[in-house]
Parts: sequence; structure tokens; C-alpha cells
Amino acid sequence: MDLDRPGRGVRRLVLKAQKLEYRDPENVRLLITVADVTDARAAEKLKDDLVREKAVLLQEVQHRVANSLQIIASVLMQSARTVNSDESSGT
Repeated sequence: MDLDRPGRGVRRLVLKAQKLEYRDPENVRLLITVADVTDARAAEKLKDDLVREKAVLLQEVQHRVANSLQIIASVLMQSARTVNSDESSGT
């Protein structure tokens, strides 16, 4: 349930009701609890957003590392070909 009070903003409330069993069935008793979960939900959303952002950053780092390794491998292969060419030409 949303509680909207002028000048105080909207608060998100969770209501729970539980029937209490007593000896007298004619008098029904309910226990009602109200919990303000506004801050907890905001914190959870912030955490989820940060986790998602970190996952994107991790993928970017992995991509850059893979590209760097590919460049290093290409340079090594080119150097190996140059060494083989020098050896085969008798230099």
C-alpha cells in the first residue's frame, strides 16, 4: 500500500493480518502489522543497479583483455615469422 501524505512524500507500506485463535469463537481477533519498506526497497534497487553496472564494466574489461591478448599473440606470431625468415635466408 502506498501512503501519500502532502509534504512528506510517498511511503510504501506492507500490511499483514493474522487471525488469532482464542477460546471464544464469537469474538474474532486480528493481529495487523504495518511495515514501512520504502527505504529497504530503495536500497535494494540501488544495490541491483550497482550490481548490473558492475557486470557491464566487468564485461568491458574482459573484452579489452581479450583484445589485448589477441594483439600480443599477433605480434608474437609476426616476430616468430620474421625469425624463421631470417634463419631460412641464412642471415
